[in-house]
Amino acid sequence: MLSSITPYSKDSSPRWRTVFLCLLGWCLLSGVARAQTTLYIDNNGTSSGFGWANGVTATWDANTTSVWTSSAAGTNATQTWTAIGGNSSTVVGLNGTVANSFVTVVGNFTIAGLTKNGGEMRITINATNSLTFAPSATLTAVGQLNFMNL
Repeated sequence: MLSSITPYSKDSSPRWRTVFLCLLGWCLLSGVARAQTTLYIDNNGTSSGFGWANGVTATWDANTTSVWTSSAAGTNATQTWTAIGGNSSTVVGLNGTVANSFVTVVGNFTIAGLTKNGGEMRITINATNSLTFAPSATLTAVGQLNFMNL
């Protein structure tokens, strides 16, 4: 049986090298993940802070409400979720530090995580909408965070 094995040939080397390099490139490129970004809900536009006050409600939708900023200080102009680049690699930051703040989710969203800093906030998701956490997503909450599915 050993005599039926084809010996190594210099002629077959380039073909195997090409196949190997193609497979290696595919493996490396398929594992590239999008960088995570953090977007914050900001109720007061370019004014410093995020505009949360007792009883304030923000609407999280894709293309209508401009409440999203990339500024951790809340000083950049706000945009819609789609315009600012919200996607499944986005971590959502809720920096409300007061009691009784509300976010209403209108649409279907997948996020990489959610960070809540202080205060009390309620996220309301109606029956036809969804908020999905991507695999390996993180949830960090300082203060009280409530999810309501209506």
